[in-house]
Amino acid sequence: MTQVTRTLVEDALKYFYRCAEQNLPATVEGVVGALGVSGAEALEVCKRLQAAGLVQWGEGQLGLTDAGRHYALQVIRAHRLYETYLAQQTGHQAEAWHRRADAEEHKLSPEQVNALARQLGHPRYDPHGDPIPTADGRVVAREGVSLAKWPVGEPGRIVHIEDEPEAAYAELSAAGLCSGMDVRVTHSDAERVVVEYEGQRQSFSPMVASHVSVMASPAALPVEVQRALVPLSALKPGERGRVMTISPRCRGAERRRLLDLGIVPGTEIAVDLEGPLGDPRAYRVRQTLVALRREQADWIMVVKEAA
Repeated sequence: MTQVTRTLVEDALKYFYRCAEQNLPATVEGVVGALGVSGAEALEVCKRLQAAGLVQWGEGQLGLTDAGRHYALQVIRAHRLYETYLAQQTGHQAEAWHRRADAEEHKLSPEQVNALARQLGHPRYDPHGDPIPTADGRVVAREGVSLAKWPVGEPGRIVHIEDEPEAAYAELSAAGLCSGMDVRVTHSDAERVVVEYEGQRQSFSPMVASHVSVMASPAALPVEVQRALVPLSALKPGERGRVMTISPRCRGAERRRLLDLGIVPGTEIAVDLEGPLGDPRAYRVRQTLVALRREQADWIMVVKEAA
Protein backbone atom coordinates (compact mmCIF):
# COMPACT_ATOMS: atom_id res chain seq x y z
CA MET A 1 0.00 0.00 0.00
CA THR A 2 1.46 3.38 -0.99
CA GLN A 3 1.55 6.27 1.47
CA VAL A 4 -1.14 8.10 -0.52
CA THR A 5 -3.40 5.04 -0.51
CA ARG A 6 -2.82 4.46 3.20
CA THR A 7 -3.76 8.08 3.96
CA LEU A 8 -7.00 7.84 1.96
CA VAL A 9 -7.96 4.49 3.50
CA GLU A 10 -7.29 5.64 7.05
CA ASP A 11 -9.03 8.99 6.59
CA ALA A 12 -12.06 7.12 5.22
CA LEU A 13 -12.06 4.85 8.28
CA LYS A 14 -12.04 7.92 10.55
CA TYR A 15 -14.98 9.33 8.59
CA PHE A 16 -16.97 6.12 9.09
CA TYR A 17 -16.09 6.09 12.79
CA ARG A 18 -17.29 9.70 13.25
CA CYS A 19 -20.54 8.86 11.48
CA ALA A 20 -21.13 5.89 13.78
CA GLU A 21 -20.21 7.96 16.84
CA GLN A 22 -22.72 10.67 15.89
CA ASN A 23 -25.34 8.22 14.61
CA LEU A 24 -25.15 9.68 11.08
CA PRO A 25 -25.41 7.79 7.77
CA ALA A 26 -22.09 7.02 6.03
CA THR A 27 -22.16 7.12 2.23
CA VAL A 28 -19.82 7.27 -0.74
CA GLU A 29 -20.88 10.90 -1.22
CA GLY A 30 -19.83 11.57 2.37
CA VAL A 31 -16.42 10.06 1.64
CA VAL A 32 -16.09 12.49 -1.29
CA GLY A 33 -16.60 15.46 1.04
CA ALA A 34 -14.52 14.10 3.92
CA LEU A 35 -11.50 13.18 1.78
CA GLY A 36 -11.80 15.85 -0.90
CA VAL A 37 -11.61 13.31 -3.74
CA SER A 38 -13.69 12.53 -6.81
CA GLY A 39 -16.66 10.18 -6.74
CA ALA A 40 -14.67 7.53 -8.63
CA GLU A 41 -11.78 7.73 -6.15
CA ALA A 42 -14.15 7.56 -3.17
CA LEU A 43 -15.87 4.50 -4.64
CA GLU A 44 -12.49 2.81 -5.17
CA VAL A 45 -11.49 3.48 -1.56
CA CYS A 46 -14.80 2.03 -0.30
CA LYS A 47 -14.36 -1.08 -2.45
CA ARG A 48 -10.85 -1.55 -1.10
CA LEU A 49 -12.13 -1.30 2.47
CA GLN A 50 -14.93 -3.75 1.77
CA ALA A 51 -12.53 -6.24 0.17
CA ALA A 52 -10.29 -5.98 3.24
CA GLY A 53 -13.24 -6.73 5.54
CA LEU A 54 -13.09 -3.30 7.17
CA VAL A 55 -16.52 -2.02 6.06
CA GLN A 56 -19.80 -3.62 5.13
CA TRP A 57 -22.18 -2.26 2.50
CA GLY A 58 -25.94 -2.33 2.57
CA GLU A 59 -28.91 -0.23 1.41
CA GLY A 60 -26.68 2.53 0.07
CA GLN A 61 -24.86 3.00 3.37
CA LEU A 62 -21.55 1.81 4.73
CA GLY A 63 -20.63 0.76 8.22
CA LEU A 64 -17.49 -0.40 9.98
CA THR A 65 -16.96 -4.04 10.80
CA ASP A 66 -15.36 -4.89 14.15
CA ALA A 67 -11.98 -5.03 12.41
CA GLY A 68 -12.64 -1.67 10.74
CA ARG A 69 -13.62 -0.05 14.02
CA HIS A 70 -10.43 -1.34 15.67
CA TYR A 71 -8.31 -0.02 12.80
CA ALA A 72 -10.05 3.39 12.93
CA LEU A 73 -9.43 3.63 16.68
CA GLN A 74 -5.73 2.92 16.19
CA VAL A 75 -5.49 5.80 13.69
CA ILE A 76 -7.30 8.06 16.17
CA ARG A 77 -4.97 6.80 18.93
CA ALA A 78 -1.93 7.75 16.84
CA HIS A 79 -3.40 11.20 16.11
CA ARG A 80 -4.23 12.04 19.72
CA LEU A 81 -0.94 10.74 21.08
CA TYR A 82 0.97 12.80 18.54
CA GLU A 83 -1.02 15.91 19.48
CA THR A 84 -0.13 15.21 23.11
CA TYR A 85 3.53 14.90 22.16
CA LEU A 86 3.40 18.24 20.31
CA ALA A 87 1.74 19.92 23.30
CA GLN A 88 4.01 18.52 25.98
CA GLN A 89 7.41 18.27 24.35
CA THR A 90 7.63 20.80 21.51
CA GLY A 91 7.10 24.50 21.03
CA HIS A 92 4.42 24.16 18.34
CA GLN A 93 1.41 26.43 18.77
CA ALA A 94 -1.96 24.85 19.56
CA GLU A 95 -3.38 25.86 16.18
CA ALA A 96 -0.80 23.64 14.46
CA TRP A 97 -1.27 20.46 16.51
CA HIS A 98 -4.22 19.06 14.57
CA ARG A 99 -2.74 19.60 11.10
CA ARG A 100 0.63 18.11 12.02
CA ALA A 101 -0.99 15.13 13.73
CA ASP A 102 -3.23 14.62 10.67
CA ALA A 103 -0.08 14.12 8.61
CA GLU A 104 1.99 12.10 11.08
CA GLU A 105 -0.76 9.66 12.11
CA HIS A 106 -0.45 7.87 8.74
CA LYS A 107 3.34 7.42 9.03
CA LEU A 108 3.55 5.80 12.46
CA SER A 109 3.74 2.03 12.87
CA PRO A 110 1.88 0.34 15.76
CA GLU A 111 5.23 -0.16 17.49
CA GLN A 112 6.05 3.54 17.18
CA VAL A 113 2.63 4.51 18.51
CA ASN A 114 3.04 2.24 21.54
CA ALA A 115 6.54 3.62 22.15
CA LEU A 116 5.14 7.16 22.01
CA ALA A 117 2.45 6.22 24.55
CA ARG A 118 5.14 4.88 26.92
CA GLN A 119 7.26 8.00 26.43
CA LEU A 120 4.30 10.21 27.37
CA GLY A 121 3.31 8.09 30.37
CA HIS A 122 0.20 6.54 28.77
CA PRO A 123 -2.00 9.67 28.88
CA ARG A 124 -5.77 9.12 28.94
CA TYR A 125 -6.71 12.38 27.20
CA ASP A 126 -5.17 14.55 24.49
CA PRO A 127 -4.63 18.32 24.89
CA HIS A 128 -8.18 19.05 23.68
CA GLY A 129 -9.69 16.69 26.27
CA ASP A 130 -10.47 13.92 23.79
CA PRO A 131 -10.03 10.39 25.20
CA ILE A 132 -7.08 8.49 23.73
CA PRO A 133 -8.05 4.93 22.66
CA THR A 134 -5.98 2.17 24.23
CA ALA A 135 -3.88 -0.26 22.20
CA ASP A 136 -6.64 -2.87 22.49
CA GLY A 137 -9.32 -0.49 21.21
CA ARG A 138 -11.01 0.68 24.41
CA VAL A 139 -12.10 4.30 24.65
CA VAL A 140 -13.75 6.08 27.57
CA ALA A 141 -16.91 8.09 27.00
CA ARG A 142 -16.54 11.84 26.63
CA GLU A 143 -18.12 13.87 29.44
CA GLY A 144 -19.26 17.42 29.88
CA VAL A 145 -21.96 19.95 29.02
CA SER A 146 -21.75 22.50 26.22
CA LEU A 147 -20.47 25.86 27.44
CA ALA A 148 -23.42 27.41 25.59
CA LYS A 149 -25.74 25.53 27.97
CA TRP A 150 -23.71 25.82 31.17
CA PRO A 151 -25.62 27.50 34.05
CA VAL A 152 -24.87 31.21 34.50
CA GLY A 153 -22.81 31.88 37.62
CA GLU A 154 -21.74 28.26 38.20
CA PRO A 155 -17.97 27.57 38.30
CA GLY A 156 -16.84 24.79 36.01
CA ARG A 157 -13.78 23.30 34.37
CA ILE A 158 -13.22 22.81 30.63
CA VAL A 159 -12.88 19.11 29.83
CA HIS A 160 -12.92 19.25 26.03
CA ILE A 161 -12.47 21.70 23.15
CA GLU A 162 -13.45 20.45 19.70
CA ASP A 163 -10.66 21.17 17.20
CA GLU A 164 -12.90 21.11 14.14
CA PRO A 165 -13.90 23.25 12.34
CA GLU A 166 -10.59 25.07 12.39
CA ALA A 167 -12.15 28.55 12.40
CA ALA A 168 -14.03 27.94 15.67
CA TYR A 169 -11.01 26.31 17.29
CA ALA A 170 -8.75 29.17 16.19
CA GLU A 171 -11.08 31.69 17.87
CA LEU A 172 -11.17 29.72 21.11
CA SER A 173 -7.41 29.16 21.07
CA ALA A 174 -6.70 32.83 20.36
CA ALA A 175 -8.84 33.70 23.39
CA GLY A 176 -6.63 31.44 25.52
CA LEU A 177 -9.21 28.77 26.38
CA CYS A 178 -7.88 25.26 26.87
CA SER A 179 -8.77 21.97 28.51
CA GLY A 180 -8.34 21.99 32.30
CA MET A 181 -9.16 25.69 32.69
CA ASP A 182 -11.62 26.99 35.31
CA VAL A 183 -14.36 29.16 33.80
CA ARG A 184 -17.60 30.88 34.80
CA VAL A 185 -20.41 31.96 32.46
CA THR A 186 -21.68 35.42 33.45
CA HIS A 187 -24.23 35.89 30.66
CA SER A 188 -25.84 33.58 28.11
CA ASP A 189 -28.53 34.18 25.51
CA ALA A 190 -29.26 33.43 21.85
CA GLU A 191 -26.65 35.95 20.68
CA ARG A 192 -23.67 35.65 22.99
CA VAL A 193 -22.08 33.72 25.81
CA VAL A 194 -19.88 35.76 28.14
CA VAL A 195 -17.20 33.83 30.01
CA GLU A 196 -14.82 34.79 32.84
CA TYR A 197 -11.53 32.94 33.20
CA GLU A 198 -8.01 33.70 34.43
CA GLY A 199 -8.81 37.32 35.22
CA GLN A 200 -10.36 38.17 31.87
CA ARG A 201 -13.78 38.21 30.24
CA GLN A 202 -14.59 37.16 26.67
CA SER A 203 -17.75 36.94 24.59
CA PHE A 204 -18.43 34.13 22.11
CA SER A 205 -21.29 33.25 19.82
CA PRO A 206 -23.37 30.27 21.07
CA MET A 207 -22.13 28.28 18.04
CA VAL A 208 -18.47 28.77 18.99
CA ALA A 209 -19.21 28.21 22.70
CA SER A 210 -20.89 24.90 21.83
CA HIS A 211 -17.45 23.54 20.84
CA VAL A 212 -16.39 23.73 24.51
CA SER A 213 -17.48 21.10 27.05
CA VAL A 214 -17.53 21.92 30.76
CA MET A 215 -18.26 19.99 33.92
CA ALA A 216 -18.31 20.64 37.64
CA SER A 217 -15.01 20.01 39.37
CA PRO A 218 -14.33 19.75 43.10
CA ALA A 219 -10.84 21.07 42.31
CA ALA A 220 -12.17 24.25 40.66
CA LEU A 221 -11.22 27.46 42.43
CA PRO A 222 -14.02 29.19 44.40
CA VAL A 223 -15.89 31.91 42.49
CA GLU A 224 -14.54 34.71 44.68
CA VAL A 225 -10.97 33.54 44.00
CA GLN A 226 -11.60 33.18 40.26
CA ARG A 227 -12.89 36.75 40.09
CA ALA A 228 -9.81 38.08 41.93
CA LEU A 229 -7.28 36.31 39.70
CA VAL A 230 -4.80 38.33 37.67
CA PRO A 231 -1.74 37.18 35.73
CA LEU A 232 1.57 37.79 37.49
CA SER A 233 2.55 40.04 34.59
CA ALA A 234 -0.17 42.52 35.68
CA LEU A 235 1.62 43.31 38.96
CA LYS A 236 3.77 46.44 39.16
CA PRO A 237 7.28 46.69 40.66
CA GLY A 238 7.04 46.43 44.43
CA GLU A 239 3.69 44.62 44.36
CA ARG A 240 3.24 41.02 45.40
CA GLY A 241 0.71 38.28 44.98
CA ARG A 242 -0.05 34.75 46.10
CA VAL A 243 0.05 32.04 43.44
CA MET A 244 -3.31 30.32 43.00
CA THR A 245 -2.60 28.22 39.92
CA ILE A 246 -0.45 27.87 36.83
CA SER A 247 -2.56 28.10 33.71
CA PRO A 248 -3.10 24.80 31.88
CA ARG A 249 -1.93 26.75 28.80
CA CYS A 250 1.57 26.25 30.24
CA ARG A 251 2.68 22.73 29.38
CA GLY A 252 5.65 20.40 29.20
CA ALA A 253 9.15 21.70 29.94
CA GLU A 254 7.93 25.26 30.61
CA ARG A 255 5.56 24.04 33.31
CA ARG A 256 8.22 21.80 34.88
CA ARG A 257 10.64 24.74 35.03
CA LEU A 258 8.15 26.94 36.89
CA LEU A 259 7.45 24.16 39.38
CA ASP A 260 11.19 23.56 39.85
CA LEU A 261 11.56 27.26 40.67
CA GLY A 262 9.09 26.78 43.52
CA ILE A 263 6.20 28.55 41.81
CA VAL A 264 3.36 26.44 43.19
CA PRO A 265 -0.09 27.30 44.63
CA GLY A 266 0.27 29.21 47.91
CA THR A 267 3.68 30.67 47.13
CA GLU A 268 4.14 34.41 47.65
CA ILE A 269 5.82 36.12 44.72
CA ALA A 270 6.85 39.76 44.31
CA VAL A 271 7.95 41.95 41.42
CA ASP A 272 11.49 42.88 42.44
CA LEU A 273 13.05 44.50 39.40
CA GLU A 274 11.88 45.78 36.02
CA GLY A 275 14.24 45.07 33.12
CA PRO A 276 15.45 48.00 30.98
CA LEU A 277 13.04 46.96 28.23
CA GLY A 278 10.38 45.65 30.60
CA ASP A 279 11.02 42.03 29.64
CA PRO A 280 12.20 39.87 31.34
CA ARG A 281 11.46 40.91 34.91
CA ALA A 282 13.05 39.78 38.15
CA TYR A 283 10.66 38.21 40.67
CA ARG A 284 11.39 37.22 44.25
CA VAL A 285 10.27 33.67 45.05
CA ARG A 286 11.13 32.16 48.43
CA GLN A 287 13.95 34.70 48.92
CA THR A 288 15.39 33.86 45.50
CA LEU A 289 15.41 36.11 42.45
CA VAL A 290 14.21 34.48 39.23
CA ALA A 291 13.91 36.01 35.77
CA LEU A 292 10.67 35.40 33.87
CA ARG A 293 9.60 36.54 30.43
CA ARG A 294 6.22 38.25 30.14
CA GLU A 295 4.81 35.16 28.40
CA GLN A 296 5.81 33.02 31.39
CA ALA A 297 4.40 35.52 33.88
CA ASP A 298 1.10 35.50 31.95
CA TRP A 299 0.72 31.80 32.85
CA ILE A 300 1.06 32.36 36.60
CA MET A 301 -2.30 33.33 38.11
CA VAL A 302 -2.14 35.20 41.41
CA VAL A 303 -4.34 37.08 43.84
CA LYS A 304 -2.81 40.47 44.56
CA GLU A 305 -1.86 40.99 48.20
CA ALA A 306 -2.01 44.21 50.16
CA ALA A 307 1.24 46.10 50.58
